[in-house]
Amino acid sequence: MGEVTVRRVPFAGGRARIAPLAWGQRTTWDDMQHYLPEVKPFFVLSRRLPIPAGLRLDDVIGRLGVLMERHESLRSRYRPITGFPSVGANVVQEVLPQGSVPLTVVDWTPDDPVDFETTVRNARRTIDTRLVDHARESPIRSCLVSRRGTPTLLLIGVSHVAADARAIDLLAAELAGLLEASASGRATPPPWTSWHPADQAAYEQSPQGMLRNATALRRLRRQLDLAVPSMFGRPQPPATDPGHPRFVCARLESQAIPPALRVLSRRCRTGTSAVLLAATAALTHALVGTERCTFALVLANRADPVAQYAITSLSQTTWVTLDPAGHTFAELAASAGAAIGDATRHGLHDPRAAAALLRDVGDRRGVTFDPSCRFNDMWAWTRKQPLPDLPDLRTIRATTSSTTFSWPAGQATDNDRITVSINIHGTAERIVIDILADTFRLPKPRLRTLLIGYERLLVELVARDVGPKEVADLIAPDPTGAPAATGGRIR
Repeated sequence: MGEVTVRRVPFAGGRARIAPLAWGQRTTWDDMQHYLPEVKPFFVLSRRLPIPAGLRLDDVIGRLGVLMERHESLRSRYRPITGFPSVGANVVQEVLPQGSVPLTVVDWTPDDPVDFETTVRNARRTIDTRLVDHARESPIRSCLVSRRGTPTLLLIGVSHVAADARAIDLLAAELAGLLEASASGRATPPPWTSWHPADQAAYEQSPQGMLRNATALRRLRRQLDLAVPSMFGRPQPPATDPGHPRFVCARLESQAIPPALRVLSRRCRTGTSAVLLAATAALTHALVGTERCTFALVLANRADPVAQYAITSLSQTTWVTLDPAGHTFAELAASAGAAIGDATRHGLHDPRAAAALLRDVGDRRGVTFDPSCRFNDMWAWTRKQPLPDLPDLRTIRATTSSTTFSWPAGQATDNDRITVSINIHGTAERIVIDILADTFRLPKPRLRTLLIGYERLLVELVARDVGPKEVADLIAPDPTGAPAATGGRIR
């Protein structure tokens, strides 16, 4: 892997304080405790940044130090209050005013037995596959990979308790700006103005925050009164060994879906997230036959100006229910847009109060809610260039030839909290849809049908409206056995 050394990144000048976890942090903390001792990919979020030419190792250390001093979440320790177990405990975050964090340096040379990219992959695994000891170490990890002593690539990873997906993207952009300014001799860019996690926690405990929580819980109660307890039924173990883990991940990568989304978004006068959620409801309705579809919608909770650039974990889930039957797709997309807007306005809440409400409404209705059908659209945050002229149907259909479907083994899990988790990410030009599913509820052939159905449905919708009764026929497997009607490459 090359010669490995460890340097220290000092930081000083910040304030010290102790605060409870904010609601988004508490949501993540409780989720992580559930999986232990297993380490899941979402525990540590990582990014890679190229180092501008001309920078030395000490320059990189200095810029990392500036980042540490700017963000309290990066120089905090997180620990349960003494006397309480980790799960369900009151957890505090302690902000350190000064200290240092390690920077691993890997120097690659052409004489090494592995190539440079393999060295980078190995270095990244040391960042995001090892559990963070939150009480004793910083939530940020970093590794600098150099070529013959020249800094080339910087890898950073941050615990999900300290940063969500939006926050790690903001951190990477800020650090890239600091490095570029240092290389070009420009003045250090100013920090973005936003709350720190302790500020967020203080707001949540204020009268304003408590009123906001009460309003969010009232909305959640209304949703639970309408919610489908479990769209995918009870687990049905197969009669024989299926030859794969119970929980699997399926992945679709498509260049046709992004332009189709932009066409449909403009046509339906709503956002791309609403189009994707509407498509998810239409496909689920066609696949399992449930009249209404209920999803735990993952929200960024960054509508407040003070939270927009916050480096912390703000994301939480709240419930939305859609009725795909008897509506045109444009009407369904409008309903999805309204549901997302309502959820976004009331997304910030105390997760433990919400869990208690879930149990209370379930007891009153005599049902057990399945909170693990998640819809998480991270692609919405992807920077996209405006298109003066949208592509036509022929152009969109031509891009389906590059579509791929696969089963990423590294994403499989053995945790009973997952039923169906839909995660959407990628680039502006190529979308990636991952579905993590319990095959005792959604067997692999049906999971494959659901996932491939996204491209089939969205591309067809560019040509014409597809009614609810037509969706099932549209996504039915090809009689010849071809898994994608559009000719995509399947692995």
